[in-house]
Amino acid sequence: QTSSSSSGGGRGPREFHFICESFFLTARALHLGVVKLVNERLHRARYSLPSLQQDHDQLEAELPRVAGTARELEVKMMLARYKAALDKEKAAMMGTEAVLNDPDFMGEILAFYRLLCAWMLCVAAPSLQRNLSALSLPLPSPPPPEFTQLPEHFVEDVADLLLYVSRAYPHLLQGARMDEVMLFLVVFMGSPEYVKSSHLRSKLAEVLHVWLPQDDDVAAGGRPMSARMRAPPGRSQLSGELSSLFRGHPMVVQHLVPTLLRLYVDVEFTDQSNQFYAKFSLRHAIGEVLFYLWNEPQHREVWRAFAQASGRGSGDYVRFCNMLISDSIYLLDECLKKLQEIKENETAMADF
Repeated sequence: QTSSSSSGGGRGPREFHFICESFFLTARALHLGVVKLVNERLHRARYSLPSLQQDHDQLEAELPRVAGTARELEVKMMLARYKAALDKEKAAMMGTEAVLNDPDFMGEILAFYRLLCAWMLCVAAPSLQRNLSALSLPLPSPPPPEFTQLPEHFVEDVADLLLYVSRAYPHLLQGARMDEVMLFLVVFMGSPEYVKSSHLRSKLAEVLHVWLPQDDDVAAGGRPMSARMRAPPGRSQLSGELSSLFRGHPMVVQHLVPTLLRLYVDVEFTDQSNQFYAKFSLRHAIGEVLFYLWNEPQHREVWRAFAQASGRGSGDYVRFCNMLISDSIYLLDECLKKLQEIKENETAMADF
């Protein structure tokens, strides 16, 4: 960077070189463009389209019943409005997919976010002088001023993009160097002073959940991975490469399990309005990653060492066990209530 002088001889506003400006402009453009498109597509697929379609179908089913009545005209007008809204949402959905379904375009974006991950690690630990092989936890405290001034959406954009690519275009991960990305996930999941939002840190854990090898259902004892989205054809070819990320770097092996165990506790309180219910889905994803890691000998040894070191008093492992037991009791109670409702419904149906 250089400094330009003002007319009075003082130091004027700093000017940054072209590469620096391009880097930040690209990050901002992707945040406002592609990442926003990804989130809008997911929102449409999960909420907008199903809700509109349900209302449209209800009106369509009601139309024959109100034929010849005063309400017929009202239903027809509402049906026309819902059909127009559905067509508009579907057109927007197809337009979004036309952009996001370009593998070359998404591959370039993934490459940029891999660079962003490596750069943010260097900013978080400037003493390493870009030598990520020497990275360790915990990170320096307090965080460097250069890191605290970065937009928080950098981390969230990485998580959103990785989740989308891992589910929609897993073949883009094939052959890609993801070591820096894995370090990024582990480091910032375990650094609440750097990423304060536990909800955002749990989203990083969700990326690991998606990356779990697809063939581990059998290897891990046959436990079904119900919450994990089943991969499209070709995902299973990446199982070996993705699984190597969980044990390829010494820092990942040393810190991944303790980080996830602490995060399991931290998601008790998030910055979301539905935190009580959201924590169960977040903990479910974390739990399945932990279940997979327990079957890895290296991670199991780290887990046992962590339990021995913090398994007394108010240690982190004691808090994890307390949360696990508390959640189990609550979910068991909910299951028993549902069983009673099922029995009542069966009795009512038997009367007919």
